[in-house]
Amino acid sequence: YYDMLRGPHPLGDKRYLNDKFVSSERMVFLDGTGQGSTDTDRVYYETMVQPAMFAHSNPRRVAVVGGGSGAVIRELLKHKTIETIVMIE
Repeated sequence: YYDMLRGPHPLGDKRYLNDKFVSSERMVFLDGTGQGSTDTDRVYYETMVQPAMFAHSNPRRVAVVGGGSGAVIRELLKHKTIETIVMIE
């Protein structure tokens, strides 16, 4: 947000969605393309993980394929029934 306020383009301009304007602490880039930000991280991973977890009556063992930043595991650990998480990178 503060990067955009200091920048030359109007707020919301898509030209800000690159690594020249947004600092790495706020947004993750892969080959110059925005992949995620601290603003949307929680919502994104909750939406990905929680429906599957609540669909199971007693989840105990989970395999995570491509664990990335660990945010999926963070969401899984919110469930007290989880005994084992295996991350396969």
